[in-house]
Amino acid sequence: LCLVLAGPLRRAYAPHLGAAVDALRAARPVQVVQAFGFVPQEDVATYFRLADLVLAPYPQHLASSGIVLLAAAAGRPVLATDRGLVGAFLR
Repeated sequence: LCLVLAGPLRRAYAPHLGAAVDALRAARPVQVVQAFGFVPQEDVATYFRLADLVLAPYPQHLASSGIVLLAAAAGRPVLATDRGLVGAFLR
């Protein structure tokens, strides 16, 4: 399994995410690629084409999601909330 974490990351989340990634690596044979920060537009489509599954981690998110639309354009399944516009798009 290869998990790619790409895009901007809030500084407050970094310690928690780092601990979670360390625990995951210790428990499972997984490769975690961390590409935090700005992702150039020309690289975005590549990430989506290479994915087997796209995760849209939006708890309590009621608006639209560019991630869902980009995944659909690449023909990739999405794991996301069933609420708001994201849920409507996925249904």
